[in-house]
Amino acid sequence: IVLGQTGPTKIVRLIQNGPQNYITRHYFDNGAIIEEVGGHPFYNKEENFYKLLSNWDVGEHGLDINNMSITLLKSEKTEELSSSNTLWTESGTYYANGVLGGDQS
Repeated sequence: IVLGQTGPTKIVRLIQNGPQNYITRHYFDNGAIIEEVGGHPFYNKEENFYKLLSNWDVGEHGLDINNMSITLLKSEKTEELSSSNTLWTESGTYYANGVLGGDQS
């Protein structure tokens, strides 16, 4: 069980992805850092929908766990060996490091 936008939600599917040679760190004004490998959608206030974080522009806004607006300050891609997981939840939403994300369902 993870926390979704409307409360606790069950993980219905989890896939461990293979190794990657890079990681992108996205820094928000509330101190949250999302480490991304591949593409993961997060709620974007400008789009009023979930948008791949890798497609966000600096200055765009998301939502934190308290439903407060947060701003993307910068994104940095570095070469380093990393891995990731992809998850799907019953509600289609979850929080990663306090930032509202979705599972593309």
